[in-house]
Amino acid sequence: MGTSIVEVSTERTERRDADARRVAEGIRHAIEEGRYRRNARLPSERMIASEFGVTRRAVRRAIEILERQGLVYRIERTGAFVRGAVNDGSAGAHTVRAITFIEDFWPVPRERQFALADYLAAYTEVLDATHVRMRFEPHLQRYQNFEQVLADQFPLQEQACILVNIAPPDLMKWLDERRIPYVVQFYCDYPCDGLPPHHRVFVNKFRGAYDAVRYLVSLGHRRIGFVGKTGEPGDIGMAYHAAMRYSGLLPARADILDLATDNVEVAYDPALEFLRRNRRITAVFAQADAMALALMRAAKTLGIRVPDDLSVVGFNDQPEAAQTEPPLTTVASPRRLLARRAVEMLLAVVRGECDSWQELVLDCNLVVRKSTAPPRTAKGGD
Repeated sequence: MGTSIVEVSTERTERRDADARRVAEGIRHAIEEGRYRRNARLPSERMIASEFGVTRRAVRRAIEILERQGLVYRIERTGAFVRGAVNDGSAGAHTVRAITFIEDFWPVPRERQFALADYLAAYTEVLDATHVRMRFEPHLQRYQNFEQVLADQFPLQEQACILVNIAPPDLMKWLDERRIPYVVQFYCDYPCDGLPPHHRVFVNKFRGAYDAVRYLVSLGHRRIGFVGKTGEPGDIGMAYHAAMRYSGLLPARADILDLATDNVEVAYDPALEFLRRNRRITAVFAQADAMALALMRAAKTLGIRVPDDLSVVGFNDQPEAAQTEPPLTTVASPRRLLARRAVEMLLAVVRGECDSWQELVLDCNLVVRKSTAPPRTAKGGD
């Protein structure tokens, strides 16, 4: 018995609704990351449809979703415009004169400077509306005592801190004892055992990686490789294994390349050898865009077509991801939103608006581009 017209129509509607939700989520993420400013006009329906690979009808439904969420507004015969996020960071701080951003990863490698640039843009966006001075201390280990880390021209009671991708218990205890407010801003979840209770904002990278692998499964891939580090609880490698197990798949040991680098050149030779010995895999998920880009370059060397023969997904959505050919499907970590929410949380703490320890978990966003497609068998290939 053939498929009925009603069934076909229902399937198309469901697919269009799913596309609309994906487009709405992508635009919402772009607004939160600051790529679309307040009252900026969004690209045309045609351009958005081309970027996401959907129909213009799906784009119109996505705009309707964003309108209901209060993120955009439409002007007849003109287009859709950004209304802005609900919390635009305009609140001011009146009891703190300086915020010191303390981190310990200087100098920042060239291939990671895009993340620092996003952090700085978000910090500036929030604090420009205040009279609070920003200070940056990237050399925590060089000081003999913590007092040297803070601004010497302000009393301790007029200072606050954001710990960027670090959570040293001794420093946190020292800040608590002096009642200096602080927030931990972390790029992923981290173990809190042995740490004092504290306010924190972090990214749910585990869920982002899990969703990326499940997306490849939804396309029809069953032999999915992984390039990255595994073995640490809550990390991207663990998410890969969890998604595979949930899908009823068991990756072979040969399908995993244990590698960690943000340098495409460093990743190229291992990626080349990995693909050379794993011709049966139809998709690869890499825990960093640099490794995904190296995989795509290695695939081209071996005559493997992306995405026809091999789908590739990365993580981080660094600028090069959208510029490669084909553009890379990747998991976008909300760097600007992370930095903005950390400062906003600190200002709220300073104003006495938090009666308990605050914890904010931010989700990643899967950015689907042209480096992924169903496997050839699912498309009717040989």
